[in-house]
Amino acid sequence: MEKNSLKRELGVFDAVSIIGGIVIGSGVFYVGSFVIERAGFSIGWATAAWIFAGLYSLMSGLCYAELGAAMPKAGGAYVYLKEAYGPVVAFMMGWTDFWITCSASISAIALAFATYLSVFIPLDPIGVKIAAICLIVLLTIINILGVKHSGRLQSVMMVLKIIPVVAIIVFGIFNLGKSVNPVTFDFQGEGGALSGFALAVIAALWAYDGWSSVTLVTEEIKEPQKNLPKAIFIAIGGITVIYTVFNFIMMKLLPLQEMAVDPLPGSSVSTVLFGRVGAMFITVAILISILGSCNGQLLAFPREAFAMARDKRFFAVCGKVHPKFGTPYVAQLFMMVVSIAILFIGSFEQITVLVVFTQSLFYTMAIVAVFVLRKKYPNLERPYKVFGYPALPAVTVLCAVLLLGNALFEDPSGAILGLIVPLTGIPLYFYFHKKYGAIDVEVEQLEELEELE
Repeated sequence: MEKNSLKRELGVFDAVSIIGGIVIGSGVFYVGSFVIERAGFSIGWATAAWIFAGLYSLMSGLCYAELGAAMPKAGGAYVYLKEAYGPVVAFMMGWTDFWITCSASISAIALAFATYLSVFIPLDPIGVKIAAICLIVLLTIINILGVKHSGRLQSVMMVLKIIPVVAIIVFGIFNLGKSVNPVTFDFQGEGGALSGFALAVIAALWAYDGWSSVTLVTEEIKEPQKNLPKAIFIAIGGITVIYTVFNFIMMKLLPLQEMAVDPLPGSSVSTVLFGRVGAMFITVAILISILGSCNGQLLAFPREAFAMARDKRFFAVCGKVHPKFGTPYVAQLFMMVVSIAILFIGSFEQITVLVVFTQSLFYTMAIVAVFVLRKKYPNLERPYKVFGYPALPAVTVLCAVLLLGNALFEDPSGAILGLIVPLTGIPLYFYFHKKYGAIDVEVEQLEELEELE
């Protein structure tokens, strides 16, 4: 084993658990309201949106699997973009992650937690944001005190988070006879059905967000050429089924007009199935699930800023490690401050749309990298090749372009912000390069790839 390489200790189940642990968070309990509204109160269109979002995520994941198996290095999309397009584009992604993708994701999940907390503690809109701030600060402190503490907390919540999902699905299936809504494709709302469907897919994609996180630990997966695509297929495929059934039950058992404006649809369907007392227990489990997702993000996300700073491509202070706790405390504090600030720029829905839009930009570039790298490094060993090449990645890119174009047309302000932030990274890359004299580690990595050919 090379001196600086990581140990390959993760099997298929471990990789599936990583994806499920991050993906299954607030989205499944919270986003259904936005999906049904954007789908024109049509259960048919809304269900199709959940399925489409899952299939799109699965197709994207299989493209990532080819890249990860060919380049089994820690870093995920950062590595793929760097090899395909150069260090500037990779830096733009990291820069955008810090200011929008990662920080806004933490903000949105904290808002979801605070909203569900209002079931037990009445909170007005300002109170919800204050509670979200307290959560971000508390979990940041826990993570600064050491990864061991946050890791134990994450393990416990991972086990508990599946309880409300399974309970609602099982009891919901047996209570579908109490349905109050028929399944139709009658679209009610402004704009056309296809435009509304595209916006519903964008909302649903928030719930699937996080599937790409497994590629960050590719270097630690046993036999990644086999286990990485297998884990992605099992995890995303399974989550698609769970999300679709879960939301179908909610849409069948809750009045659609009320569900669309309900900030707590998961709690509401629990009341229908289990009564007020039972719903309280389910709501507590939902809070634990969301808490686990938020903790996982606050544990993982600041490491990217830390790694960039250590490579002299970010503010140097973010590369500091706490002398006692051994954690990247400055990067953690910076992300805490940015996440809190984002709480005040928009609602949960606006924040999630911004996150999905910016992430989709770089997801799409990574999928295009499949074509670029096959041409750039034709002799590079590819233990796994994406099924249906070139059709599957081409269709995935086409879907992404259509979704992004529709989002840009329907919500230009949020989409433009999602375009501006990555562009600001271009001059900042050269600034950091000049200020800190960054070493071109990309050259070394390119040489390694050439040696593999």
